Amino acid sequence: MSLDSCGHDSSVWSFAINPPKKGHVIEIVSPDYVSRQCWEKVFENADHIATIILPFRKLIDVFPGFTRYGSEIEKRPVHQFYFYNETVAKQMALLVQKSARNVRKNKTRNSSIKKAGGFYSKEIIEKIFIIQKGACYYSGAPLVKTPKNYVIDHIHPICQGGTNWPVNLALVIKEINTWKGGHISSEQTLIWLSKSRSKSWLHKQKQYCAEVDEKRELLDVEFRKHHEVS
Repeated sequence: MSLDSCGHDSSVWSFAINPPKKGHVIEIVSPDYVSRQCWEKVFENADHIATIILPFRKLIDVFPGFTRYGSEIEKRPVHQFYFYNETVAKQMALLVQKSARNVRKNKTRNSSIKKAGGFYSKEIIEKIFIIQKGACYYSGAPLVKTPKNYVIDHIHPICQGGTNWPVNLALVIKEINTWKGGHISSEQTLIWLSKSRSKSWLHKQKQYCAEVDEKRELLDVEFRKHHEVS
């Protein structure tokens, strides 16, 4: 079932499957289930590599955006990586688990973003950079383009009804964006940051955010007007 639902499985902790060679096996249905870096790492460290054909329950579309496993069986190739060293096998298994989890998370997020509505351009992001005066929307820390230390944040989280329109976008330091995730509000983020600063900093940063919001709203109106979107 792990291969069906996660796209990978391992005998490092489970001995239900006895590998044909001494050691442990990590199975991955397709390179698409993990990042390219992860796939290459596992490939380089494996002592033996093989491909077998296994039966899988076929995924069927129930309605847009939702699938389930049907009763029909289809055969698909599975890539097997064998490791003689248990320590290396565990390291690679953990790497695969983490990578596969991140890939699934990114696919889900990208799907949600597409469904959220709205859009923006590279030019808009550059204008937001100028509006924010090259500073993080939440912390005020400098935004560096090379190496890039910031990402685009959806002020009102996508999972809570936020959109991809310019009015809902801000440039934020990567670490802060990771902490904020898709469930923490802008207000909560500012309060969290103020714990290591001061009340006067929080007051000043809120003023800065209000000024940025006002200019970004005007930018959003111009952008929608240019694209004839109400």
